[in-house]
Amino acid sequence: MLPFCDVPAAVAELQRCAPLGFETLLFCNRPQEHGQRWLRDRHRDPIWAAVHEAGLPIRFHVGGGHLAAQMADPAGIGQKANFARVSAVGFLDNARGVVDLITGGIPHRYPELELVSVESDAGWIPFIVEALDWPWKSSRVASEPPDYDPLPGESFRRQIYASFWFEEKGIAAALHGTDGAAPSQASTGRGGSR
Repeated sequence: MLPFCDVPAAVAELQRCAPLGFETLLFCNRPQEHGQRWLRDRHRDPIWAAVHEAGLPIRFHVGGGHLAAQMADPAGIGQKANFARVSAVGFLDNARGVVDLITGGIPHRYPELELVSVESDAGWIPFIVEALDWPWKSSRVASEPPDYDPLPGESFRRQIYASFWFEEKGIAAALHGTDGAAPSQASTGRGGSR
């Protein structure tokens, strides 16, 4: 994991590790919940550029947000019901991270950067793609600088992946996780399957 709070240190660490054979990077999906800048903030562009140049995929694991706030049960619904609630809404943290990346123009500026949503399942993908594509077209987002072309759904299909383990419906570009909790469980399609 890169020191995401310090952009020059993150770039230096990436440049140190990439030649050593590192195959992927793990990023926090909700850094703003830890007092850091959003994924979409231009402040992070040197990191995206360095990762793009190194040709490494970036993985975003569920649970990168503020877990204490997520686990709170002020309504007293019970430990198991609360766990089910946290599990379901936790998957959406990566969906929110993907929306931040797309609306921040990261896939548009770095078209070969592979982004992987790990352990967040994939059922949210069709909804997010349509929820972004519709206003993108209807409000003509592509007319704004920077150039936001192609549509978010096209960017998603080109370079964003998601792993799953129990879902059977609604899967597009997905990776099947086989060992449970490890972010390294899925291939990005380099020699694997898409």
